[in-house]
Amino acid sequence: MFEAVNQISRARNTGARAATGDWLIFVDADCEPSAELIGDVVALIAAGSHIGCGSLVAMNELPFWGRFTLGLWTRISLALNWAAGSFIVCRADAFRELQGFSEDLFAAEEIEFSMRLKRLAKSKRLRFSILKSSPIQTSNRKLVLYTGSEILRQFSRLIFRPRKTLRDKKQLDVWYDG
Repeated sequence: MFEAVNQISRARNTGARAATGDWLIFVDADCEPSAELIGDVVALIAAGSHIGCGSLVAMNELPFWGRFTLGLWTRISLALNWAAGSFIVCRADAFRELQGFSEDLFAAEEIEFSMRLKRLAKSKRLRFSILKSSPIQTSNRKLVLYTGSEILRQFSRLIFRPRKTLRDKKQLDVWYDG
């Protein structure tokens, strides 16, 4: 299914609308889930106690500041139980009940979705977890494409003007320019 509007949320929602299964797995194009990660997801689904999950993220060949940033994200993801957009799994009925990813956001839609999915899980006495044993392998291409100062400038906009930045594609060079 093709989505003409270049927006991460819309692309994911378009794919989910076309899907027919009981579970949805969102994997970014530059990611490689391992057989172990898929096995962890299958076991989680079979257990019947979860509404969805995310995964820790791994990248190769990172500069110091990239390792620091990924380490920071890992701590945040685990502490707050937030999924990285590169890999999200959820029950299709839950996805539909939540009406998918917010199309008001051009980035961090997976965090906002994780928060809503966790609330729904709690109301249904289910769980949402971040899988730790086999992180999803993703590309370091953004860290090669952009300098550390360009990425710092992007994240500064997100920190100091989050609402404006996340709702304006032009403010998100790192997500949409490369």
